[in-house]
Amino acid sequence: MQPQPAQQLLPHWTTLERHLKPLDCVDFMWMFQRDGLEHYKHVETRRYLRLDKDGRCYVPADAGWKEVPFENEWKRVTGRA
Repeated sequence: MQPQPAQQLLPHWTTLERHLKPLDCVDFMWMFQRDGLEHYKHVETRRYLRLDKDGRCYVPADAGWKEVPFENEWKRVTGRA
């Protein structure tokens, strides 16, 4: 069995707040940080939004993570697409 990557469990909201107003952030739960990405879960859709420390957005890909435009991913995650 391979060791799992280190996972941070202290909430970090700054990255999400770069994109959204504080009142819009309440639609998300901070879940954890792993692989340099903050993982936020939308409270209604249960979909994940993943951001790096610079606010870039990522989705899972065959070879790790793929960068995608924040606006497109936010719409998908919130169900507003």
